[in-house]
Amino acid sequence: MAGLAQGEATLQLGMVAPVAPNAQDPNAQGAPAAGNPAAPAAPATDIGLAAQTIVHIFGESSDPRGLIPTAYLGEFVVTESNGGLIKIKPTSVLTAEQIAAIGSGQFPSWSVYELMPLDSHDAFAAEGSKSDENSIFGRMDVNELANLLKIDPALATAEPTGLSVRDSIKARVLQSYLNDGGRPPEGTPPDQVYFRVEFLKEYPIEVDAQEQRNATEGGFYDLSGRSVDARLKRGVDEAKVTFKQGDRIVLDSSTTNDLEKQDAIKRVAPVFVRQLNDYEYAFREVRRQITAALQDSVLIQRELAEMQKSQGIADNQVRLGQDERSKLDKDKSQYDKELAVISTEAQRLQEEVQTTRSEISATFKQIQAVRDQIVARQKALSEAINAISGNANP
Repeated sequence: MAGLAQGEATLQLGMVAPVAPNAQDPNAQGAPAAGNPAAPAAPATDIGLAAQTIVHIFGESSDPRGLIPTAYLGEFVVTESNGGLIKIKPTSVLTAEQIAAIGSGQFPSWSVYELMPLDSHDAFAAEGSKSDENSIFGRMDVNELANLLKIDPALATAEPTGLSVRDSIKARVLQSYLNDGGRPPEGTPPDQVYFRVEFLKEYPIEVDAQEQRNATEGGFYDLSGRSVDARLKRGVDEAKVTFKQGDRIVLDSSTTNDLEKQDAIKRVAPVFVRQLNDYEYAFREVRRQITAALQDSVLIQRELAEMQKSQGIADNQVRLGQDERSKLDKDKSQYDKELAVISTEAQRLQEEVQTTRSEISATFKQIQAVRDQIVARQKALSEAINAISGNANP
């Protein structure tokens, strides 16, 4: 890596041995342009990359085995190419982690892949281990896998249901690598259950496609699994592979069912096969999810700010309401006091009115009695006067 400026990187490509046209190694097409300086001497050629080529970049770290790609720095496009010197720029916005890794200076040399490296079952088997009936890809070492995946080895035997979401995911990932090629654990999805089968008769399978293209134009195989890359093709005479009676191989569930219907095979034992990762899609998807998460985070922060603003207004309204309630409570207390005084006075006046009414009634009765006496006396006096007058007249 020769330099960084304004979002562009300048790379000086190394001199590497040319690839044999009929090489059988499917990883050969994805080999990094910048080779290991300690590689065996071979006729060298300057590997140039044409402008507008899309490449995948990894930062390299020193390892006892040489320089090893350890950090994915992103997808780039070649903007300029002059012999072994190229300039590249990201095809889209890099993640914060990728930007930090590029600017950290920890990766003075980069691996440049025209085709994203492929996932593999065999690559994770312990060094020197061999395939057997219980481990078709070789023995999986828990400590080595835990170190590679940066996962606590204790999660290899942990029940995911009793863990946090993050640790549960890590446990499932680590266990999927450990169980790869062995007996399927309980609850394994059907698409990850393969079968070791035995052929009951000769059965030919076509392995070379009529189509031919470079792997960078669409992969090594067509949709049916036949080779399209010239370096993988077996040739006209060996375009078909014939399995003999008694041969044993491992097939996916769908193929097993198809061949079983043709009475070509019998099932021997189920096998757990980890689903391989499409790293090119996976890195893009992770980047998309990170970008979406960051955008969602900005939106959430904005909405949170608005909610906090609204909460502040609501709290202020509550405080005003509480102040108003306090004043109303004071007014109510004073009103209750005044009402008590008025009620007491009203009661007193009611009693006074009642007493006055009783006194007036008694007085009225007395006056009525006196009147009756006066009337009676007046009548008696009148009668007496009339009697006296009558006696005098004769």
